[in-house]
Amino acid sequence: MGYHVSILRTEDKVQRNIEFSEIHSAMSSEWKFDTKQKCFEKIGKDNEICTLWYSNGELWSKNPSQWAIIQMLDLADSLGARVRGDEFETYISDNNTYLHPDDISLIKKANKAGEDLIKESLREQKRIRGVFIGFFLVIGAIAFVMGKSFE
Repeated sequence: MGYHVSILRTEDKVQRNIEFSEIHSAMSSEWKFDTKQKCFEKIGKDNEICTLWYSNGELWSKNPSQWAIIQMLDLADSLGARVRGDEFETYISDNNTYLHPDDISLIKKANKAGEDLIKESLREQKRIRGVFIGFFLVIGAIAFVMGKSFE
C-alpha cells in the first residue's frame, strides 16, 4: 500500500479544490510535468525526486522522503494549502506535525469506521468458531452413538 502525503486546502472543515492552473502558476521552473506518467517531478541535488500526482483537487505523493516533504511544504505555502499525511497529521516541517482543526471530524469518523470493522470481524470469528464447535459436537455425538451400537 504505502504512505500517502497530500497537499490540500480546507476551509471550515470543507476541502476546497486546488485548480490545476494554480499549480502551474505556483511551481518554480525546477518542477517539470511528465506527460507520460501525468505527474509533476522535481529533482534535487543527490538525484532525489519529488513526484506529485494531481487528483480530486489535491496533489499527493507516495512514500515521500524528508526532502520531498520539504518541497511539498514550499509548494503548499505558495498555494495557500497544507501538507497532510495518511493519519491526518498536518506537517509544519519535515519532522514536525500537528492535528489540524479541520481534520478532527475526519479522525473521529476514521476511528469509528475502524471500531465498526473490528466489531464485525469479531462477530464473524464467533460465527466461525461456533460452526467448528458445532461440527465437532455433532461428530462426537455420532461417534458416541456408533460406539454404543457396537456394545
